Amino acid sequence: MPSIDGHRIGWLVLAALPACGGGGEGGGTGVVTVASVVITAPAAAPTFGALGRTVQFAAQARDAAGAAIAGKTVTWSSSNPGAASVSAGGLVTAIANGTASVTATVDGITAQLTVTVLQVVAAVAVTPVSPGPDTLKTSGRTRQFQANAVPGAVFAWSSSIPGVAGVGNTGLATAGTTDGTTNIMAASGGQQGTRALVVRRFAATFSISPSSANIATDNGTQLFTGAAQDSVGTNLPITWTSRNTGVATVAPASGVGGSTTTATAAGNGSTFVVLAGGTRSDSAPVTTSNQSVRFGTQVQPIFTANCAVAGCHTPPSLTAGMNLTAGAAYNNIVNVQSSQIMMLRVAPGDTVNSLLYRKITETMPPVGDRMPAGRPPLSAANIAIIRDWIVAGALNNAPPPGAARRP
Repeated sequence: MPSIDGHRIGWLVLAALPACGGGGEGGGTGVVTVASVVITAPAAAPTFGALGRTVQFAAQARDAAGAAIAGKTVTWSSSNPGAASVSAGGLVTAIANGTASVTATVDGITAQLTVTVLQVVAAVAVTPVSPGPDTLKTSGRTRQFQANAVPGAVFAWSSSIPGVAGVGNTGLATAGTTDGTTNIMAASGGQQGTRALVVRRFAATFSISPSSANIATDNGTQLFTGAAQDSVGTNLPITWTSRNTGVATVAPASGVGGSTTTATAAGNGSTFVVLAGGTRSDSAPVTTSNQSVRFGTQVQPIFTANCAVAGCHTPPSLTAGMNLTAGAAYNNIVNVQSSQIMMLRVAPGDTVNSLLYRKITETMPPVGDRMPAGRPPLSAANIAIIRDWIVAGALNNAPPPGAARRP
């Protein structure tokens, strides 16, 4: 049917017959009886395409011969004023989507016309109520959105991934327990608007333990514990990785909140066990070695060739009082206090607190000059042998019969 929105398109005349027998003019009384009521409107079934739109209806009383009766009072009513209201003067206003019967009554005689309110929405825009990034960093945090379309539009709200963030019927979005991106959507009149909302929960509580580790045996293991929680104490997903899987592997590779993983030695060397979660990461250095390193056949020859030389660590001239000759070296260094600084010469299992190891690898205070003094630094291979021996417990071990020298 023709719409009344925007244009008026001729008048529809709708007549109503009296509910009971009509009369004619009363004999000599001058009283004219209303036989019918006619409503005039722009269309047979007017349709409103937007809320708040109005149209003027009119009604006319007529006698049995169809002649207009002047001076009669018309009473207007709507069967559904929540959808379309009508004023005492016949002005119909669209209130909400739906249908209503508009009735004109004159002296008990009625006429009706059905109107339809069907809101037409061209587009829906979804925007935040307040400025700021559309990112939520804690479970349960909220972001208020609003939708705009046409005046009086009613919106249905939804989220594309409710686990990331849900949304209520007022447009209030709440961060869930899954990180990611969801679309906050508002629909009305067959149209839909969207706005992306990101949930990246920040780990307010974050830790990895132990802060470092030495794995001293082939296929040896070290248990690590990690914690990641947001500001309201929600456990966050975390991942574990090893930067060098040729040195050590980790399993399991993921967890939630207070999670553990086991690092397993895969080869001699150094790596980092990395914990990541809640947009943060931290790492613990891991050194691996094995007990196949033999002091007598692998460590002592390094001392003999580079340190137990004239004027250094061999009698009668013993620099710092340390004798590194064969048969004397072990008892001069392992668990022996340095005469220079408050540090053991060799602390079994701990290269950081072993002055001898630090002397051959660094020059930073309080270590001082790198050793051996006045000679080329030890090769990387020889340093690795000494490191592996210390990490493995600095044992005074001898090679088993027929054992080959470690490459």
